[in-house]
Amino acid sequence: ELNWFTGGLELPGQLGSIVNAAMAVASGLCRHVLCFRTVWESTAQGGGRRQGIGVSRGSSYRASGQQQWTLPFGAASAANWIALMAQRHFHEYGTTREQLAWIALNGRRHAGLNPAAIYREPLTMEDYMAARMISTPFCLYDCDVPVDASTAIIVSSAETAPDLPHAVQMEAVGTAIRGRPSWDQWDDLTTMAARDAAAQMWSRTDMVAGDVDVAELYDGFSFITFAWLEALGFCDKGQAGPFVEGG
Repeated sequence: ELNWFTGGLELPGQLGSIVNAAMAVASGLCRHVLCFRTVWESTAQGGGRRQGIGVSRGSSYRASGQQQWTLPFGAASAANWIALMAQRHFHEYGTTREQLAWIALNGRRHAGLNPAAIYREPLTMEDYMAARMISTPFCLYDCDVPVDASTAIIVSSAETAPDLPHAVQMEAVGTAIRGRPSWDQWDDLTTMAARDAAAQMWSRTDMVAGDVDVAELYDGFSFITFAWLEALGFCDKGQAGPFVEGG
């Protein structure tokens, strides 16, 4: 029954460092915090392919923790682990691949408006359905794209930056986790930790889902966006598929 979980690989998601920075500023430990992340997934792959998490060429690896139940069976990627959850969502709620496709199709459509985007060519439903399967129900376009990128955010107290034109104020955050912090032991495989983080966030503000004009929901794997849409209350549980259907 954790309200704040800051262990593991990525803290409370990719925003974990920003949440920690906000707490540091609020408690008076500092006035400004620089949060940054750099990934070089594309460069790391070079001209070939990586073998997966915990797998390396020419060396032995002793799997422990959750990986002892995945790696020996060839599940060396988050594509495998999240696909299990997507497949359960399909089973429970009748979700379809055509519905899931709209995450990829919309992402590509918006990327076409950004001159700095890597993939800008239009993607059609036919393109999506014809792509090779990676881990059922995920095809190629449901999966994370290896790119090189960096981002930096400065977190400061409101008093130190009252007139900055591009400052964004934090209203509330959620970091709760009400289940085991592992992919394979989650109590409800039709959702993810977004369920608990979202519930805690809404409990800390008077705002509701209807007040949101823009939602930037993680789409590293298409099903994660479904989990966020439902957890945040933009649609009912199990209804992310019909919610996005048709674009």
